[in-house]
Amino acid sequence: MSKYIVITGGQLYNKGAEAMTYLAVDELTKKYPEAKIVVLSTKDFERPEYEKKKYKFEILPRESRVLFPLTTGKLKVRGYLQQLKSLLRKDKSYIKETYRLKKILKNTIMMVDISGFALSSQFNSEHSVNYLSRIFIAENYNIPFYIMPQSFGPFNYDTEIQMNMDKIIKKALSYPKVIYAREKEGYSLLKNNFSLDLNLKYSMDSVLVTNDINLKNIFTEIPVTKKYPEAKGVAIVPNMKTFSHGNKEVILKTYKNVIDNLILKGKTVTIVRHSYEDIEACLMIKDLFNEDDSVVLIGDDMSCIEFDNLVTQFDFIIGSRFHSIVHAYKNAVPSIALGWATKYKELLEEFNQSGYIFDVRKNINQKDIIAKVNYLLDNHEYESTVIAERLNKIQSSNPYNSIT
Repeated sequence: MSKYIVITGGQLYNKGAEAMTYLAVDELTKKYPEAKIVVLSTKDFERPEYEKKKYKFEILPRESRVLFPLTTGKLKVRGYLQQLKSLLRKDKSYIKETYRLKKILKNTIMMVDISGFALSSQFNSEHSVNYLSRIFIAENYNIPFYIMPQSFGPFNYDTEIQMNMDKIIKKALSYPKVIYAREKEGYSLLKNNFSLDLNLKYSMDSVLVTNDINLKNIFTEIPVTKKYPEAKGVAIVPNMKTFSHGNKEVILKTYKNVIDNLILKGKTVTIVRHSYEDIEACLMIKDLFNEDDSVVLIGDDMSCIEFDNLVTQFDFIIGSRFHSIVHAYKNAVPSIALGWATKYKELLEEFNQSGYIFDVRKNINQKDIIAKVNYLLDNHEYESTVIAERLNKIQSSNPYNSIT
């Protein structure tokens, strides 16, 4: 009888999530070559069949109406009610998929969560309950559960539900064999809020701390990776979310001033789309230099593998996507970060690069960022050496080694 490993929290549309999914499938396949991998992702489940057949792993939906019926008590009842309502609305009920997952769980040797950021009051409480339901399922079927490096917190829910949420989270998080917090801030929140100790560990992003992926473990047929010979100089990797966290006009002004300066210095500037929704931001920036051939736009929705290859062609990047910086550092490519969350700050600190972060929530000092750009133009090789030395130390500890 087949044995299974179920991966939750991953998906293939966002480059960071895609990289973490490929990494998890590869690492787990190496450790357990006889096990069949199942990835829970609703968006990817809805892909055409010909796309899903490219992968060696099975994909099933991660909807609450799939997960909740596989828990116990009131949550289980809620799940069946959701399915019933879906049937009455003639919407997707996922009853067949729930039955399929139930059958798989009876022969599952472990569940592994690879979310980037999911358990937090920054989302609504239902989002947190959906996340925790994965742990409740594992407990219900007596399946070991592992949480790979990800961001956590804050946990400031509405007053009327705060006490109940604290109780639910504390109970759920006592079950996993190990919980890896990706940031020290998240580690402290979990430790102090929920008294976690023995199963709580700290690790940097799993994409950073693991080695290259064996694509034969991912694909039924190795895909051809596209090359981008026109990509060189300095890369701009924008993120649409920066416009909601900061002032859109200020951010676009920053990009214009930085690119004007790079052109003046004789550099080619390559604008790169990292996530599928970022094409709009890329086009906004390119429109500022529509007539200038020294500003190149790569708008392809490339894979994380293609991006990992592409980033090596640049002197440095100016990145707003967290995993664009992760991939840059994994290849010892310096980065100026335009971010907002703790994860950016802690990532750059770990690589002794804290002087290169600019918070988009604040009024970015234009002289300061131009000065950092000019410094990297002259010293990117030195900073690359600093990053490479730190990376070598970081990669001595792989969180997947804790899975037994």
